[in-house]
Amino acid sequence: MTILFERTTNLDLVHEILTDPRCWARMVNDDAGDRVGFQAQLRPGLVYVVARDDHGQVLALFVLAQSYPSEAEVHFCFRPAVWGSTEDVARAFVDWIWRETPIDRLIGPVPGYNQLALQLARKVGFEPLEVVKAHVPRRGRRYDLNILGLNRPTGFSHAQISHPRNVPHRS
Repeated sequence: MTILFERTTNLDLVHEILTDPRCWARMVNDDAGDRVGFQAQLRPGLVYVVARDDHGQVLALFVLAQSYPSEAEVHFCFRPAVWGSTEDVARAFVDWIWRETPIDRLIGPVPGYNQLALQLARKVGFEPLEVVKAHVPRRGRRYDLNILGLNRPTGFSHAQISHPRNVPHRS
């Protein structure tokens, strides 16, 4: 399968992906507010990247929050159609980041209640950096926030471009 990654500023698409009831239920905590009232925003340092298959079907949305050109916080949201095969899409995205951006480090905050996200992050190479105890409220409980990191591996030179391009990835 070929996976195409592309930046998007289409907030309707971002909203559709993030507020899919099946996705929303997996990812939000008690501070997230109402799904219906959620509004995706464009702002400096925030980049939305969509993954599509050969037929144009959206597989996932990746959100990058860049404080520095070389580091970004990353959030993954997979469409239900790829649940069970998210590792391939996640690996392809990380490879794309190293090839197509100047980012040297990805930071992934993962709440303790999201064990699937923690397992996926570890499978694609993220390593624990810090645990913030009892930080995330969900359904009346407080969960730890796991901060994970992934550094650019040797062998991936810095991209000579400042913005990711639409580049296919074959897996």
